[in-house]
This record gives sequence, C-alpha cells and structure tokens, in this order.
Amino acid sequence: MIAVVIFLTFSLFTYFVWDYFNSKRRRELLSKIPSPKSIPFINHAGHFVNKLPEDILKILTKFTKEFGSIWYFTIPGTTNIIVSDPKVAEVVLSSQKLIDKSTDYDMIVPWLGTG
Repeated sequence: MIAVVIFLTFSLFTYFVWDYFNSKRRRELLSKIPSPKSIPFINHAGHFVNKLPEDILKILTKFTKEFGSIWYFTIPGTTNIIVSDPKVAEVVLSSQKLIDKSTDYDMIVPWLGTG
C-alpha cells in the first residue's frame, strides 16, 4: 500500500514538472495576452461550470468588452484565444504560416470556405 502511494505521488510530481517545462513557451506567449483571473488546476473553467449556453455567451461577451478584441481563456486541456476584431481574424484565418486550424474552424468552413 505504501509503495502504491509513493509511486502515485512520484508519478504526479513527475507529470507536473514535465508539464511545467513542456508548456513554458506557451505560458510566455500567453502572458502577453489579457485574460480573466484563473484558478490553479481548473484555470478558467470556474467561469463556465453549470452555465447554460446563453449564459456562457453572455460571459464571453462580457470578457470581450472587459479585455478587448483579443483575449484568452484556458480550460484544462485546451487554450482558446478569442479574436473579435474581423481584421485580426482575417489575418489569422488566411495565414499560410498558421495553416493548421483547430477543429473549431470546421464549424465555419461552410461560411468562410477553405481558400
């Protein structure tokens, strides 16, 4: 039993150390973009838990007014950068350098096309 606890503790510690160093560059880049306050381990998920879709839309609208046309939020496992300025969105979506779009982009392909 003690060996299992030691193994799990060591595994968790190793994972968090690996994650810290593995995501260092991402954290450095994201630190330049405004975001709502975050809670350790759950990040920004606390803002969206147990909310109806229309409430989530109101929260996103409020954050856009508060943080401007570019901001981000992180939910464990994913970081979402919100861009509400059409000119900036055009640059990102039409970039040949940023060619790999997320799965979220698939929803707007019928509207924007693939060009």
